[in-house]
Amino acid sequence: PRTPIAAAPFTISEPGSYYLTTNLIAATGNIITITTNNITLDLNGFALMGGSTASYGVMVPNFQTNIVIRNGHVTGFGFYGIYAANVYGGRFERLLVRDNTYVGLMAGRAGIVSDCQALFNGGDGILAASYMAVVNCSAYNNKAVGIHVHETRSRIENNHMVSNGCGIKVETSGNLIIHNSVANSVTNNYSVASGNLFGPVVNSSTIATNSNPHANYDY
Repeated sequence: PRTPIAAAPFTISEPGSYYLTTNLIAATGNIITITTNNITLDLNGFALMGGSTASYGVMVPNFQTNIVIRNGHVTGFGFYGIYAANVYGGRFERLLVRDNTYVGLMAGRAGIVSDCQALFNGGDGILAASYMAVVNCSAYNNKAVGIHVHETRSRIENNHMVSNGCGIKVETSGNLIIHNSVANSVTNNYSVASGNLFGPVVNSSTIATNSNPHANYDY
């Protein structure tokens, strides 16, 4: 059976499936802390809401594996909306992370971020490490980077970035970047290190003549 979560703060310390039954609000600290492996957390369409003195919506402080977080909003936290830098084999899907002071979603390694939106975060919208797939996501008006990958062997595909500090930033080699569209960034639409498999960037002057099926778009 699934375990309901109806009040904050809440620590998940036993493997299993958990779901929200209402919106949760925190003035300080974290709303949900995960300290074990093999967890599915379904926000169930509800929101985790914090203020400037609330730390994290969801915090995974230690090395954990097989963490799924899905289906809800995480907004207004003083640090990160979701901090999962220590997670291997995570899945983050159908999340809206917005108005967090630093990063909206910090994913870990060997996982998937899909169908997520990151808006108005003070740092990066989505930040991932290595062996990640970041697909079908959108980021708007994040002050640092819309999607930021800082390690290797990740796939960044079919995402849409508008009006971020930088649209897509990939710091190291060995990643795949294809089928993305980026517009109106403050600095660079794309900042991609050498040694990556990076589809050609097509803009309005070349779109009519470019036939590469793996192109990225810049407009």
